[in-house]
Amino acid sequence: MRAGTPPQPLRDHPGEGRRARAARHPRPRDVRAPLLRRGRLARRVRAAGALPGAERLDYNGGSFGGGIGALALPWDDRFTRAHLYVPSFGHHPLRLAAPSTGSGEAVRRLLAREPHLRPVLDYFDAAIAARRIHIPVYVSAARRDPAVLPDGQFAVYEALAGPKHLYVLSTGHPANPAELSARDRDLAHFFAH
Repeated sequence: MRAGTPPQPLRDHPGEGRRARAARHPRPRDVRAPLLRRGRLARRVRAAGALPGAERLDYNGGSFGGGIGALALPWDDRFTRAHLYVPSFGHHPLRLAAPSTGSGEAVRRLLAREPHLRPVLDYFDAAIAARRIHIPVYVSAARRDPAVLPDGQFAVYEALAGPKHLYVLSTGHPANPAELSARDRDLAHFFAH
């Protein structure tokens, strides 16, 4: 990284690689899929930290990546700033109360078959983990989102322990391109400091 060049956030945006993922989408019972995704994220983080001249790491994750970021950031002190775009996995009691088109629906169906698993979910609640995040975090949360319950997104923001900034979008999945353009300008300023 050259001197004077703003740091580049580690990106994990919703829809990244959608065609490739659709072609090899795991069967519902394939429990390896989440582990494989976590493994790819861990390799990306290790690779970014090993870049010559990388003085700092910033996290930028959306939807699933926003929730994973909230779960991971408290435990990795290499990150200095983060952006969580419509973060998933926030506040499971609320998340499980409403149907969705996202991963929350799969969790609801699983718990309908195996309710004894419910206590385990708190270990994977992004809002609970956010209480331990002390770095500056920029959250883009949506008022309406069929995939990620808005109440869960805002719960992640409210739980953050450190400096935080909220950017409210009208919709999350799909997002309004004009809103994202304005947000991206604000976000660039956030990551530049």
